[in-house]
Amino acid sequence: MFRIGKRKIGNKFPCFIIAECGINHNGNLNIAKKMVDYAKICGADAVKFQTINPSYFKSKKYYKIFKKCEFTFKEWKKLSDYCKKKNIIFFSTPQTIKDLNLLLKLKVPVIKISSDNAIRINFVKECAKTNIPIIMSTGLGDIKKIDKAVQTITKYNKNFVLLHCVSKYPTKKKDINLERIIFLRERYKDRIIGFSDHSTESYVSNIISKFNIKIYERHFTLDNNMDGPDHKFSLIPIEFSCMIKDIRYMEKIIWGLK
Repeated sequence: MFRIGKRKIGNKFPCFIIAECGINHNGNLNIAKKMVDYAKICGADAVKFQTINPSYFKSKKYYKIFKKCEFTFKEWKKLSDYCKKKNIIFFSTPQTIKDLNLLLKLKVPVIKISSDNAIRINFVKECAKTNIPIIMSTGLGDIKKIDKAVQTITKYNKNFVLLHCVSKYPTKKKDINLERIIFLRERYKDRIIGFSDHSTESYVSNIISKFNIKIYERHFTLDNNMDGPDHKFSLIPIEFSCMIKDIRYMEKIIWGLK
């Protein structure tokens, strides 16, 4: 079993559904709060953002994108407090140690390690040493690198899960490769294996219920036509709501969960 705060995650419990807000707030705190409102209404268990210092990027293109979406610590604190008020779990993906320290000041209940950071072992080690629950995506690591990351985390932290992830945005049908979830379950038998989904397919949510996946992350936006790299393949609120209803229905008829 995996635990985030008071929320238990495991075979006896419903799927933990994450609205991946990322940088879809476009640097506007009011939009971020509105995303939280809608994610809560849709039935999401958590909202996840990206806390990334734009100076990390050498590319002018990505620096410009993340500079536009940058929040100050004060703004992150307001957003974190707003999520507590709305009774929805807030967490984020740090890119550097500086970003990680910012999230620690916010007292996040869980840390997300992205696919690109899962192969940076020193960074993985620093996340693990916090002893805060960890969710780690595996999209950019071959099996040796994933093994090394898992071994590193295990030395310091037993409370972590892995997510199958295909780091193609959006992910085409032929690349979704849900069989890898079975492979990861067999290789890491003591770990819960979830799914970070970058596809645009609506039926995947029904399939994950059949796979009895217990953590599911999906990109979320208020409007597909907003400016930014992730909006077009993200689900809008009505789609996200329908997806969650489908998952909950499937959980009842397949696994007998309430």
